[in-house]
Amino acid sequence: MPSSHQPNDAQPAFADLAPISGYHVQTKGLTGIERMLLVSDGTFTPQLEALLGRPLVIKVLRNGEVPVDARIAERFAPTPVTTIWRRQVAQADALSGRTYMHADSYVNIDAFGNDLRRHLIESALGIGRIARMLPRPPEREPVGFYIEQNEAEALELGLERTEQFLCKVYRMKVAGAYAAVITERMPRSLLAIRQSG
Repeated sequence: MPSSHQPNDAQPAFADLAPISGYHVQTKGLTGIERMLLVSDGTFTPQLEALLGRPLVIKVLRNGEVPVDARIAERFAPTPVTTIWRRQVAQADALSGRTYMHADSYVNIDAFGNDLRRHLIESALGIGRIARMLPRPPEREPVGFYIEQNEAEALELGLERTEQFLCKVYRMKVAGAYAAVITERMPRSLLAIRQSG
């Protein structure tokens, strides 16, 4: 079930996110799996593939340059930014096409070399896979998380309208500069422990 949904633009400010650290994570009523995903290094994708037992593919929903306003600049501070590329993708089952997760990335393309800028602009690769092409692995810095209920998105994914989404925000640093701010949004019902067999 392919998705054409574009995630909500009205993301919380960093100051409004719950921190991914200490006992605070446990006070939000999260499951053990959710807490492990939040403290993992960067993307949800490998853990989601392991949980589902299925390979995921990237479907690009939106990919283009956006103006750098004060809100975007704040997310990259203290790194100055002049050109920001926004990539919104769906991560879908490679066999059935069902969408499981959305990711929304603001990318400082000046932090990447020419070859990687081309991948960011033209390819359907995920930001994590593109970053792995760098000579040195990028650093990933968790920023925080929030839980959101989005009826339209839930219905489009074939879920109950009351579905909640676990949203993780992290930043990617390349050679000391912030290169991307990434928000990954996963339906919480997917994170229920699945029985094997």
